[in-house]
Amino acid sequence: LMLGMQVAALGVILGSLKGLVKNNYKEVFFWVLVFIAGAINYIKPSFEPVVIVSFGLMMVMFRHYSNRSMMFMVNAAPVIFFSDELKKLAMVCFKAGALVFGTGLAIVPMLQEDVVNKHHWLTQSEFLDALAFGQMTPGPVVVTATYIGHKVAGMPGAIVGTVCIFAAAFFHMSTWFPHVVSKLRGKKWINDFVFGAVAAVVGPIIVTVVKMGLGIELNFFLISMTLGIFVL
Repeated sequence: LMLGMQVAALGVILGSLKGLVKNNYKEVFFWVLVFIAGAINYIKPSFEPVVIVSFGLMMVMFRHYSNRSMMFMVNAAPVIFFSDELKKLAMVCFKAGALVFGTGLAIVPMLQEDVVNKHHWLTQSEFLDALAFGQMTPGPVVVTATYIGHKVAGMPGAIVGTVCIFAAAFFHMSTWFPHVVSKLRGKKWINDFVFGAVAAVVGPIIVTVVKMGLGIELNFFLISMTLGIFVL
């Protein structure tokens, strides 16, 4: 059952990229950036947040040759007076939530690197289970953090993971962002930033899906399932 859900989750993730690339898929330069971002993610997955911001700023400077800079408001994660493991979980989830971009799938490479490779909280297979549950439950894919938190520290971990993954977005949407969004909408440099940032998100997602797929030991039937879900 879980194996079927895992390969279906991979197909859903690939299919969800359609919404991210639909505005730029005809531009060759966009796919060049996707390839570069994917290559960087393959070599050093932990660089994804830097790559996203850097590619966005690079496109602003490349297309406008200006010296404008962007300011990012970062909400400090609350101090959690629990175990060290819960504190680490809180920071991992907060960092991922702060960089949610587009469909939210940008967190997948980031979480996979921290949860599987860095802290070894979950195996590759268990991380795929988390993604499967994140995809099948109502709401965004970031609900994956709830499953991860529960695997790490039971119910307290589930609560901490859920709260921290949404904390940054909740802060931004309930304070400054609604007041400035109308001023930002339609500005050319914002569109350029999004162009670069989307490419930096798509590349790592594709690389991560391929890595996870290889970890399942896919056969012809499972590959066919993944492709079928992708097309659907």
